[in-house]
Amino acid sequence: MKKGISPLISFVLYTAIAIMAISMIISVGFPYLEKIRDSVAIKQAQDFLGVFDSVVSEVAFSGQNSKVPITLRFERGKYIFSDDQNELRFKIETDSNIVSPGASARLGPLSLEADENATYVILKYNTTELILAGYNKTLFSGTHKLIVRNLGVENNQLIIEVNSQ
Repeated sequence: MKKGISPLISFVLYTAIAIMAISMIISVGFPYLEKIRDSVAIKQAQDFLGVFDSVVSEVAFSGQNSKVPITLRFERGKYIFSDDQNELRFKIETDSNIVSPGASARLGPLSLEADENATYVILKYNTTELILAGYNKTLFSGTHKLIVRNLGVENNQLIIEVNSQ
C-alpha cells in the first residue's frame, strides 16, 4: 500500500512545482512583454508621424489643391487629430514607464511626453506657418485611409486639410 501512495504524492508535488514555476514565469514575463509591445507601438507612432510630416511637406510644396493619400495601420493606442491645437498626437495608456512621467524629449519635429498613465508622441505645427484643418477626430486601432490636401494660403498661413477617405 505504501508503494501506491508514494507515486501519487510525487505526482502531486511535481505538479505543484510545475504550476508554481509557470506562475512565476508568467508574473515576471508578462509585464516585460507588455513593455516591449508598448515600446513597439511608440516606435511605430514615431515612424508614422515622421511619414505624415513628410506628406504634409510634400503637399505644401506641390501647390494648392494637391493631395496625397496615406494609410495608417496600428493595433495599440490612439491617434488624436486636433485642428484646435494644430497637432496630431499618438497616445498609449501604459504603466510601463517607457518615458518617465513628467519627462519631455524632442525628436526632430516630434516630441515625446508622458504623464502618470500614458505616453504621447506629438507632431505639432507652428500656427504662424501652417494650419491643420477639418479633422478633429480620434482614430482607434485598425486601418485608416487619410487624404492630406493643400487648400492654399489664407491670411499668410498655409491650410492643410486632413480627411478620411
